[in-house]
Amino acid sequence: MKTKITLVVTMLIVAATTQAQISELNNAENGLAQISKQEKELKQEKENLKNEVKYLKRIEPSENSKSQFEEDFGTIKNVNWLGGPHFDTATFNQNNQEVTAYYDTDSNLVGTTIGKLITDLPVATQNKLKTKYPNYTTKSVIYFDDSKTNDTDIYIFDNLFGDKDCYLAFLTNGKQKIVVQIDDKGEIINDKITQ
Repeated sequence: MKTKITLVVTMLIVAATTQAQISELNNAENGLAQISKQEKELKQEKENLKNEVKYLKRIEPSENSKSQFEEDFGTIKNVNWLGGPHFDTATFNQNNQEVTAYYDTDSNLVGTTIGKLITDLPVATQNKLKTKYPNYTTKSVIYFDDSKTNDTDIYIFDNLFGDKDCYLAFLTNGKQKIVVQIDDKGEIINDKITQ
């Protein structure tokens, strides 16, 4: 009889212990699910804060840059101005081409960019691009016309490209983007990974 009572008590203890472990396991799984959900929410909040910081960092263009622009280009309608940490930019239409003028922090013209086609580059340069960057496609090409009166270097996508007239070819392979600087003679000067 003692054996039966001992066996019943042991079974009750084992059942209670097992039930407690199952309950603890369920609590742990619920806790992990809540943490996972909180991680997703925090990740989204972080992304929202990044976007807000990006928006708040946007600087208004200088009135001096706007005045200098009018001296440099005359009165032009529909100018889209953006301010930034290195340059104020004015984008406008001139001779049926979109032009962007870059002004440094002293409101001096650094240069202008004009959209071009890959076919505007010499054929030899087009072939060099295909050979040097075989897995990349050319998304766009611009021509940077440097202001000869200003020694400020140009930054495109936070990459320094110097102060020479040049073409900039924007290439991508779907994962990575590269900006290739090409001189007026069609020689590749350098390249920068932008992403």
